[in-house]
Amino acid sequence: MSKLYDQLKKAALQRGEAAPAAGENGVVSPQPGGLLARALQRAESERTRAENQQQLKENAAAGRADRDAARALEGRVESERHAAHAAHARADADRKNTEHAIRRAESARKAVEAAQSRAAAEEAAATAHREKIEAEEAARLAAQARVEAESAAAQRARDSAERAAALQRAAKERERAEREAQRLAEVRVAAEREAARVGKADLLTPDEMLARLGLPQPDEEVPDGR
Repeated sequence: MSKLYDQLKKAALQRGEAAPAAGENGVVSPQPGGLLARALQRAESERTRAENQQQLKENAAAGRADRDAARALEGRVESERHAAHAAHARADADRKNTEHAIRRAESARKAVEAAQSRAAAEEAAATAHREKIEAEEAARLAAQARVEAESAAAQRARDSAERAAALQRAAKERERAEREAQRLAEVRVAAEREAARVGKADLLTPDEMLARLGLPQPDEEVPDGR
């Protein structure tokens, strides 16, 4: 349509240019309201209508493209909103998982500390029990050594007492023997005096005189008076 309009317009211009030349040569040119002008008008109106239709089509296409772009943008926005919501949900889940992991780690740390405290307490109790057993064993050994020392001291005391008693008995026996010997010596002297007095000292010996008097001989054992 645009080509036809251009051709008609070109023909009209050529004819308009040819009209003055024909008038100068005595040729009468037709009036502008002829067939060509009407055809040109129709072509121009058709061209305008076609341009308007083309513009309407372009506007409709642009509207469809805008609508499609808007729908696509809305879809992208909705997708991005869903993605953001999903990312937020994932971030919230990750945060909760992290908090749970932190709480589990804290619980595990507290459990480890409690186990270490229990182990330390049990070790301290075992050490205290071992020290108590060692102290009791040392006390038992000390008591046993004290009993043995006391028994040995008592035995030594008994031995000393027995030795003292034996020495005391020996001393008493010695004193008694000495007294008896002194008494016999005194008797012997008395007998000798008596023999000298009666004048028979040459007939009787001191032993015979002791025998006559009923006294024991000096060599005889004097019976114990206990």
